[in-house]
Amino acid sequence: MTVVKSIMKILNRYILKQFIRPFFYTLLAFVGILLIANVFEHLKTLLKNKVSLLTALQYFLLTTSSILAQVTPVAVLLGVIFSLNQLTKYRELMIMKAVGLNISKIIVPIIYSSLFISLGVFGLNELLVPPCIQKANMLRLTKIEKRSIKSIYENISFKYANQFFYIKVYNSQTREMSTLQMIEQNPDKTVSIRIDASSGKWEKYNNEYEWTLLDGITRRFNPHGEVQNIEKFQELKLILKYSPEDFREINPEEMNIFSLFDYITSLKESGYYPRDMLVDFYQKISFPFASFFITLVGIPFALHSKRSGKATGFGMSIVIAFIYWVSMSLGLAWGKSSVLPPQFAPFLPNFICLMLGTYLLHGVRS
Repeated sequence: MTVVKSIMKILNRYILKQFIRPFFYTLLAFVGILLIANVFEHLKTLLKNKVSLLTALQYFLLTTSSILAQVTPVAVLLGVIFSLNQLTKYRELMIMKAVGLNISKIIVPIIYSSLFISLGVFGLNELLVPPCIQKANMLRLTKIEKRSIKSIYENISFKYANQFFYIKVYNSQTREMSTLQMIEQNPDKTVSIRIDASSGKWEKYNNEYEWTLLDGITRRFNPHGEVQNIEKFQELKLILKYSPEDFREINPEEMNIFSLFDYITSLKESGYYPRDMLVDFYQKISFPFASFFITLVGIPFALHSKRSGKATGFGMSIVIAFIYWVSMSLGLAWGKSSVLPPQFAPFLPNFICLMLGTYLLHGVRS
């Protein structure tokens, strides 16, 4: 039994080596190609605005993490198909089966590797990609395209518990607001308090926010909707769970799943159902595991292939990747257009790969 285990360990390391090498090379190739394409896309702007070489290098370096996360599934797929094609080409796969090994044991190292890579992509998307994209976008706007950063937002409105807020103008750099209105409702939806302020600002304290409203009027209403009391104030402080930053325009790519979840929660509590944001949120969970699910399809395709060679393997990879990206695009579109639930739509390509891969693997003779 010990000898068998030792042989299996050696065999697993060999199969893993056959997979890792083409995966690593194709990953570097794809990242390099997309980086070069990115350079040519911005070349005219870089030359026109006389952007320094250091700034350009910094920008393209920041975009590398996002490119890496995007091309990893295709690199994994190519690694799977190339490695199994090599084992078939030199009849190593036939020898393994002849000595009593079934297909499930042979492909275990590849499946585990793809799962490990998927977890790595998930960590990359959570820890590195959002801050890199945020810094890259800032660098592109200010240093490359020479544009000013948007800091003024208009007509922000949201709901918190039984309170409705409206801010006509908000400056995200100074945290200042102008022309504010807050309406508090009774359980029967009648207005109990209305506060109007000419300006305001906010500060964060622990997990709450202190809003300071300036130069305003507080109106209190009786149950019949009539004004009961009017009070003018120079300064009024409110302790709230959210700040205007939670409701201004945001880019989901610059947020990890925890930040995006908090943002979606704040929108829901304000009375708005952010379907598009929900789809983006669940895609952040589904897409990193594309490497694993796409491997489930790539393995039986490679094992069923009667021909071997890099050209054939590359062609199969393109077809499988095309199917995955088409189903992903359809899933996202259907999720955002209410055809599919936003909780399910981003997982559509993974589900298709799971069903197709399971069916094809079942048909492969052990």
